Amino acid sequence: MNFLLVLTIVAFLIATALAMESDYSDKCAAPTGEVAQEGYGGSAPAEESEGYRRRHRMRSRARRLRVKAMKKRLVKKVKKVKKAKKAKKVRRVVKKNKH
Repeated sequence: MNFLLVLTIVAFLIATALAMESDYSDKCAAPTGEVAQEGYGGSAPAEESEGYRRRHRMRSRARRLRVKAMKKRLVKKVKKVKKAKKAKKVRRVVKKNKH
């Protein structure tokens, strides 16, 4: 059983190593520096980087709004629980005073 597990893991590692080697082989043997730089993303065009920044700002803004809404819901829930506890105490006191 252990032998099969080790064999599977070794086969997976060999397959990933071969896949990575084949992915990067065309970038290493590039005839000009321009093609090689495209693969590494050294100098992206301004439109792409601006689009990335815009998306990142939108994502972070959406996250902030979600957190803010969650906190607001939590505050409402806490207030509701406190109000219910207070009402329960008041009812208990009223019941004790009746008898």
